[in-house]
Amino acid sequence: MKDKHSIYRFIAYSLELLTLFVLQQSPQALPIISNCKPNLVLAALVIIILFEGAIISLWFSIFVGLLLDAALGIIPGTQAILLCILGYFIGYIAQNYFKKNILTALIISMLSIIIFYHMQFLLLYILKGYSEILYAYLNKCIPTIIYTWSTVIILYLPTKFFALCIKEKQDFVNLENLST
Repeated sequence: MKDKHSIYRFIAYSLELLTLFVLQQSPQALPIISNCKPNLVLAALVIIILFEGAIISLWFSIFVGLLLDAALGIIPGTQAILLCILGYFIGYIAQNYFKKNILTALIISMLSIIIFYHMQFLLLYILKGYSEILYAYLNKCIPTIIYTWSTVIILYLPTKFFALCIKEKQDFVNLENLST
């Protein structure tokens, strides 16, 4: 029974991520603020990581990383490796040390988004020798971080619904078994 509910939850997460990816990649589906669009898939991934733990978040991180690699048109696997490491680390910490609430989601998502975009900035701009690093940082990296983080509140509720409502039924201890 446990596997059936987990599969339903993972299908719901996958459909959520794919829907957000299509919405994010559609030309006029989201408003462009300060010449950037939010990374809805990354925001949803961080929330999924908070609810699922380290190992499951590792697989979803690879999935989202490959989607982002395809969207950016860069070498396949760079975003996947970056998100894989970040997802496992955040999943492990969230599973063992934090309660799952909106405040925790906002704090961890802000830190995760900042780390992700700074690593992406390092890979896509600094290591490639981009000449206008400060311009790219102030006009592309910072607004994207803020815009992506602002979507976390909106994406928290449906992801929490999937995480908590499609849970496996708890096995209650039979009182008769306690006496033996």
